[in-house]
Amino acid sequence: MTKAVNAGWKLDSDDKACYIEVNDEDDGQAEPGTIVASETDSKDDDAEQDWRQWSNLPDHILERIFSHLTIKERYYASLTCFGWYRAFYLPHVWSNFLVEDATLGRMKYNYYSGWQPVLDHSRLQCCLLSVGHLIRGLDFRPQVSFNNMFQFMSLISWAMEQNARATGCPREWVGCGSRICSLNYIFPCNMALSEDPESVKLFGTGGQLLAALKRLMLCLTAQSKSGALSKNN
Repeated sequence: MTKAVNAGWKLDSDDKACYIEVNDEDDGQAEPGTIVASETDSKDDDAEQDWRQWSNLPDHILERIFSHLTIKERYYASLTCFGWYRAFYLPHVWSNFLVEDATLGRMKYNYYSGWQPVLDHSRLQCCLLSVGHLIRGLDFRPQVSFNNMFQFMSLISWAMEQNARATGCPREWVGCGSRICSLNYIFPCNMALSEDPESVKLFGTGGQLLAALKRLMLCLTAQSKSGALSKNN
């Protein structure tokens, strides 16, 4: 019957390989100056290490982190690990959807104005299809490009109108905008002269942009009424 022998090759000071056998009596003895870690210590270290990892953060902390990121930054953060991908769809992350000139847009060169942000319809559609049912508040802050705001309002209003149809809604648009309960819009076209306090105060809104805002508000009003009726029934 053969006996297993603990042995191995080791390099000496002259870089020559020498074969060394280890006796069974020396197996349990550690070399002087070495520290042997117990199993309990390793388990405690593993537990602490799990909580220190970014992928294992609690949901309420991930929600606060994602709420401070832009839409683009949230998307890239969701690609890091499964935990952060799941945090991308947490409710508090989309409690307020900020829409500015460059939101979901791409830069396009204009011969007269230079590079201008233009709304990317494919990005907008993908965004609404992914998180449109999670948005609880809309915050519009137009500055220069009113056309981007108009197109954003038109698409989300259309999606909400599709959900309100009696004949049914396309499957991919079901629930889009159904949780929106707040709307904030800042009118940007202030034409008043600040250096002349006695001048007539004029505030421009833009005809098509105002019509799109009115359409969106009607959709929100109809949605709130239908929600109240469903609760009463």
